Amino acid sequence: MTEVDIEAERRIREAIQRRFLDDAIVGEEGGGNKHAQEEGITWYVDPLDGTSNYAAGLPLFAVSLAYADAAGVQGAAIALPMSHELFYATRGEGAFRNGARISMRKSGDKKKPLFLVSYAHAVQHDERISRFLALRPRPGMRVLGSTVAALCWLAAGAADGGLFFGQHAWDYAGGAFIAQEAGGRVETISGDPLTLPLDQDVAIAEAESFQIIEAVKSRIFS
Repeated sequence: MTEVDIEAERRIREAIQRRFLDDAIVGEEGGGNKHAQEEGITWYVDPLDGTSNYAAGLPLFAVSLAYADAAGVQGAAIALPMSHELFYATRGEGAFRNGARISMRKSGDKKKPLFLVSYAHAVQHDERISRFLALRPRPGMRVLGSTVAALCWLAAGAADGGLFFGQHAWDYAGGAFIAQEAGGRVETISGDPLTLPLDQDVAIAEAESFQIIEAVKSRIFS
């Protein structure tokens, strides 16, 4: 955590509260409410995802906002400041980057798909991750240091699938929703629906190409 994380969340929280006084806010840095409310709207805020990248001077980090009601996420917006990209989606209306519609990549018959992978520090020694890294032949893999950015670029077709281990609600709420609106199938790695605000292991691929996820899961979770 840096001072920028804390200040960014404070400003975002204040902006939300000025217009939506009754809404709950679940933020990474503990701002606002700490828990989602059962009725009404809850916002999920990640003010600076990729803090380690930011602190090291690597220009790969993101700011994520999503709002949800009892039926799930209804809208999200994610900014990648250094690449001047704004991703956003509203339920049932598709996903967009800087005004242009985006869609997930269809894998087809690719022999070596590319996966975007992320895992929280708390689960980095999880046996499932070790099994994934030990796969032979192993799918192509990129670890970007920002789950939020990875989810956005996955939604825009930059990779075939994504596995995200040990993610908090603010990590995946906005990006997973944008990927879903871009044509993705989104669920937990165990095959269950995502349930906010629980910590989750998230699996994502284009809906018709989700067999690439199933093939990997069959080898690392058997």
